[in-house]
Amino acid sequence: MDKKNHHLLCILLLLLLFTIQFSSLHLLVSSAFTPQDNYLINCGGPDISITLNDNRNFIGDVTKPGSLFLSNTQSESLTDPNPVQNSSPLYQTARIFTKEFSYEFEIKTNGLHMVRLHFFPFLTQNHDLSSAVFHVSVNGASVLREFSVKRNSSSSSSSSVVLKEYVVMLDGEKVVVMFEPVNALGFVNVIEIFSVPGNFIRDKGGWLVGSLGIQGFTGFHSYIFETVHRINVGGFIVTPFNDTLWRTWIPDENFLVLKDAAKAASRSSPPIYQQGGASREIAPDYVYMTAQEMNRDNLSMTAKFNITWDFPLVPYEGFGYLVRMHFCDIVSTSLNQLFFDIYINDYNAYKDVDLSTLTTHTLASPFYSDFVVDSKNVEKMRVSVGPSDRSSPANINAILNGLEIMKMMKNDGSLQKHGSKKKHIAIVLGSVLGGLALLGLLFLQGLPEFLSEITVLSKIRHRHLVSLVGYCEEQSEMILAYEFMEKGPLKNHLYGSVIDPLLSREQVNLAEWALHWQKKGLLEQIIDPQLVGDINLNSLRKFGDTAEKCLADYGVDRPTMGDVLWNLEYCLQLQETGRPREPHEDSTTYEIPKLPVPAVIPRAFSSNVRMRGDDSSASSDTTQ
Repeated sequence: MDKKNHHLLCILLLLLLFTIQFSSLHLLVSSAFTPQDNYLINCGGPDISITLNDNRNFIGDVTKPGSLFLSNTQSESLTDPNPVQNSSPLYQTARIFTKEFSYEFEIKTNGLHMVRLHFFPFLTQNHDLSSAVFHVSVNGASVLREFSVKRNSSSSSSSSVVLKEYVVMLDGEKVVVMFEPVNALGFVNVIEIFSVPGNFIRDKGGWLVGSLGIQGFTGFHSYIFETVHRINVGGFIVTPFNDTLWRTWIPDENFLVLKDAAKAASRSSPPIYQQGGASREIAPDYVYMTAQEMNRDNLSMTAKFNITWDFPLVPYEGFGYLVRMHFCDIVSTSLNQLFFDIYINDYNAYKDVDLSTLTTHTLASPFYSDFVVDSKNVEKMRVSVGPSDRSSPANINAILNGLEIMKMMKNDGSLQKHGSKKKHIAIVLGSVLGGLALLGLLFLQGLPEFLSEITVLSKIRHRHLVSLVGYCEEQSEMILAYEFMEKGPLKNHLYGSVIDPLLSREQVNLAEWALHWQKKGLLEQIIDPQLVGDINLNSLRKFGDTAEKCLADYGVDRPTMGDVLWNLEYCLQLQETGRPREPHEDSTTYEIPKLPVPAVIPRAFSSNVRMRGDDSSASSDTTQ
């Protein structure tokens, strides 16, 4: 072939490759998710649009006259007089406030929404934003308490930016993001609020991991989720430009406990998404195209160690964490080769993971699982994957492609504020105007603070809240006026008499009578005859023990409400599922329930459940 033809052939090949790459990019962009609600606010910025390299347009909240988003004027715009070179224009302005104020956004569609708050504490002649301390709530639910951002000494502005991200179920016409300064100063630089697909977090389909093994978990939509870690395992950083929900995924190498136990794996072509399974909104292509697998080049290492990651946590008193794990079999050469186990905080969370079955026998097809872990007041989350008993000697392996850890906060829709002030929450029981409710004496709450609260609460409308009309002052009492409630105000239910005072003592003293039988160990003899034979005796005894503790003479000897709730859930588990027996329990045999594996792409687990304490459970990273 002469040089001229060779040169022409090279040009044709380059054009072909360019066309293929352009077509792939066009397909990816055209299939990107378009949120119905999409608010991108440059707080404190002018009324112009700022376009980022991910093609999103942020608009300033400064308009004339007033603002379309700010609920009041108790704030001002602030500009960084000395912006860091090449810093994002979004972090060169801020909205600062010295009193409580809020942003309000109209919502077109109810459902799950992403709420992101950006904070960058720059310094001006009159304000040091790093000294600000404030609370933040979303639709009345507290998400940040006594929050502050310290300025980093690094010359890079990104090193001092703090991004707080939440997934919230919104049910109403508006979303209100409220800021309340603690030390007379607060700020925010950027607010993002946009809707996400309804299956982004399903209300049902997760699993609770703990000392009782694994149990089904539902009711996800009653929680607010705060992103703590988002990891691209085995790969590089994924920026918002390459994520359809504009997320950032960071590499996992800094979290690996033993780097020699893992080896990075990758795939050059996009994963094969299936209807009803994971999508690009769950995680982007690059997450499913990379992974960490067991380092089988070191045979002695493979035989002894799982792949383990430790993720630091900030201890808190909340419910627990959602751990979402992403998988895509990019290491197998054929189906049914890969089997492995998953451990979370040394509990066996999932035994004998079989990605071939879970993805309807398709290699390189994404799959994810949601685990709920009770990790209150702990400083780290440990996640491991390791070989399964079903693995053949030639195919011992385990993989993980991505991982997300989200703090779970109960979204009760309350308007309870921080501190120890007395607050009353009302639930809609009627809609006729005219009800009056006692708020409390004036000395329990300052007048300016009370008036500020009334101003805010009177603007909030929600189907689960009684509409506030206003207030009146009668002598030393501040009285709220709100909609009439057919079955009486919440005060009557919370503070009214529990026992009918017209009843005789013999009729109301059933607790002492039942306690007498409990102490004799014969509580089962006084239960409802219809329960005889159906109630688990261990469950009944645990219930009796809990009730006995609640009736202790001194308050210090009584359990907390959290302990009571835990004990009652434990009673329910004894009744319904059975578990490994404790020394004081009888020798009744329990059958451990098996979890089905559906034929379609599931969000379920293997049929085997491994309890903590089993010989095969991994209490450390070393297999026995």
